[in-house]
Amino acid sequence: MAVRGKGKTKAGKKTKTVSRSDSDPIDVGASEPTADGTDPSLSTTGSLSKTKRTASTALIGTPSPATGPLKRDSVDFKTPDPGDPTKKRRTVTASEHKLPKGAEIHLRPAIEMSETNTIEGVTISSLQRTPSPFGARMGDHTTAWQGHVDSVRARLHGKSIADATETLRQMQAEADEEMADPNSVGARLLDELAGDDADRRVPRLEDAAFRVNDFLDEADSATTPDKAAANLSLAVAQHLAYKNYLPFTTVPPKSERGSVGSGEGRYRNNLVDFEEQRRTAEKDMKQEEKQAEREKLAAGHPDALLLDDSLWSMFAFDAALRESHIQFALDPTLVTTVNDDFTSVQGLGDTLTKLMGKPSAATTPKELQGAKDEAGRIMKRPGQDDRIFRAASSLKDIAEQFHGLLLKAHTKTGQKQIGELSDAVPTEVDQARQARDAIKQRAEHAPERAALVLAHLLHEHQQTMAPAYPHAVIASGFLPIPDSETGTADITKAAETAIAQLESALREEYPGLFADDEPAKLTDVLEAIQNEYIGLPPIAVPLDSGWVEHAKKTDLVVSYDHGKVPAFTVNGRAPAPSGVAGMGCHTTAWAIEQQHPDALVHGAKDPADALGRLQAAVLKDVTSDVMKLDAALPFDQIQAGQLTAAYTAARQVLQARDVGTAATSYLTFRNLLPYATVDAGDRGGHSEKKDGDQKSTFDAEALRVTAALKDTELKTAAKDDARLAQQKQALLDDALKAEGEGRQDDADRLREQADRIPVASERLRAAADDLKELADDVTSAAPDGDAGKPYETLSKAIKASARRLEAMAAEVQSGKAAAPAANVVSTRTTEHGKVWREVQAFRVHLPAK
Repeated sequence: MAVRGKGKTKAGKKTKTVSRSDSDPIDVGASEPTADGTDPSLSTTGSLSKTKRTASTALIGTPSPATGPLKRDSVDFKTPDPGDPTKKRRTVTASEHKLPKGAEIHLRPAIEMSETNTIEGVTISSLQRTPSPFGARMGDHTTAWQGHVDSVRARLHGKSIADATETLRQMQAEADEEMADPNSVGARLLDELAGDDADRRVPRLEDAAFRVNDFLDEADSATTPDKAAANLSLAVAQHLAYKNYLPFTTVPPKSERGSVGSGEGRYRNNLVDFEEQRRTAEKDMKQEEKQAEREKLAAGHPDALLLDDSLWSMFAFDAALRESHIQFALDPTLVTTVNDDFTSVQGLGDTLTKLMGKPSAATTPKELQGAKDEAGRIMKRPGQDDRIFRAASSLKDIAEQFHGLLLKAHTKTGQKQIGELSDAVPTEVDQARQARDAIKQRAEHAPERAALVLAHLLHEHQQTMAPAYPHAVIASGFLPIPDSETGTADITKAAETAIAQLESALREEYPGLFADDEPAKLTDVLEAIQNEYIGLPPIAVPLDSGWVEHAKKTDLVVSYDHGKVPAFTVNGRAPAPSGVAGMGCHTTAWAIEQQHPDALVHGAKDPADALGRLQAAVLKDVTSDVMKLDAALPFDQIQAGQLTAAYTAARQVLQARDVGTAATSYLTFRNLLPYATVDAGDRGGHSEKKDGDQKSTFDAEALRVTAALKDTELKTAAKDDARLAQQKQALLDDALKAEGEGRQDDADRLREQADRIPVASERLRAAADDLKELADDVTSAAPDGDAGKPYETLSKAIKASARRLEAMAAEVQSGKAAAPAANVVSTRTTEHGKVWREVQAFRVHLPAK
């Protein structure tokens, strides 16, 4: 996340804006399906990379160089046709849908209760997110994902389960009502989406809305507090998924590689730290005293600029501006440049087609060089449209390949290859034509779209931040102090603040538009956005932010001090795999594992060397014998995404820019390796010591019991899986028949029965599909050159895991699965010995006590 330079608007008011590309590292095993219906499971918390536009013709983004005809995206984001404004708009109505596997919500918040039976915290794993609307590519969140999460946590904090259930029901009802009204802002925004984008979102929105209410009903009727909390947890996950699917909450990434990390964490920490300070200071105050404190904050605070910076750092101005098409509203002549580029691409295509029609080694090379030079000129123009860039790049590659075939042009093989190249030219030209036509259409509709989209997104961002960080929004001027009776901020003043930030962002994102003078239409465009904003509901700002006391609790934090021995300070523990109760039992004691990073980096000449060692270690681990125990894990842990989570953590090690972050991810990865943490065994503690001997720091009994249970589970599955699969299919067939006869209740009941039948081979293949999609994402997001080789290694390891799961599925289905317990115990025992010896070699360097 890059903070923009501070500047001034025309009115002279100081403003700060930021650009944020928010990826959402990490839906473990739960990402949205690609076009073929498979489930990509994505995870990344990469670093931010911001490319500034440098010319008035900046349109969609500056793409990375490429060679060769490029593989087209499985999802093509076409610009929607605004069409007749009187046409009937699509709406969203809560209803159950049969969704692809990739739309399954794996997010499982934990509801933590206080001694007074109120919600103390809603813990949401940083490793898991809700599915993306864009297949294998995670989109850009306009308001940071963490902001949405904290907003929900804040609104449920301190409530009983019953009150929290009612609060979430009201939150979902407000969203449902907005999307069901064809004249609402929500329906208008849905109408602005590309047709294929809307087609993907609507059933997912409707299904998530249905499930939120269904889980809340279950929570209301639950017979025990635990069951009520569990259903509330599932409702929270579905509500967050619903929010993620809403139009323009998540937008297409600007490049084929998808989003990179947002770096939102440090900005959120600034806000949480300030809220914690205010929570402590106001802990024993009465309501009227808190209101007086709020007025003091609004009058001025020394941290105002830092807080304002942090609040706007959690809004992706680059993504919001890109999707609003505001640049065309400000300067409609941009279309002329795009048309000129298309004409150049079209001419380039005609030239290549002509040359390939009658190739001559004597005359063609010079003309080919001219064609390649022209393609390069198109590609180098700053801010070039992505599809025109890709078309020019592909045509340049075709020209280079044709050049290499000139000496074979007289042979049948050469003629065939040249013919294939010639056939590819029209496709590339057509891509450029589609881009030109889409941009022309964008320009025609841009003023209306920009006003609607940007007013909504700015309002939504301020509305999301307010309950999560109420003191910060007042102290910073992010929102005006709310009315003491209504608790809401003046909508006109809130709009003015947002528009000031927007103008500063425009100057940063599109400097070419402001190079000589301000765009003639700037005032009109900003006024239209402000007028649209003022028509939106006032924003409530609560007095309290007690939830932040829980926000500081994290699963694992590792810091690094180069030159110290030990160099790492480890607070907390890595999260246990899903499907393991509590923290589980560590086969190799956590006291040993947490020293392992020190053993790996000891003697590193600098932090970069230490970082490299951790990254080399994780690549070695993903190809180790321990990793090959993946298919022998308990079925529940496989289905819950343990392997996806492990490989996600491994990728985070590769993406880390500092040693502490890499060590955090490495320890998380190690804890997710097969049978590193098991569900069986004694949770009472074993007096683990960092200097413990090899035997006392290894929980051989828990490992033996777990492995034996797996033998039993696998034996039972091999015996019954084929029969269970037939039973399940019979129920699904009966459900389909009942549905055809109009007996919907019977169909629903039959499907519920089918869903409760555990078909092991089906679970294994679903997990394998998740892994294959993750492997593809790791490959597509890899850096260029040598820096990408570690990602290739990781991708191959993930694909190997997928193959092992598929092989196990086949064995189970055939009834011939072999018992793995002996291999599990032997392999983990060997691994423990290796790690223990590495730690002992490091411990001789510890300073004497």
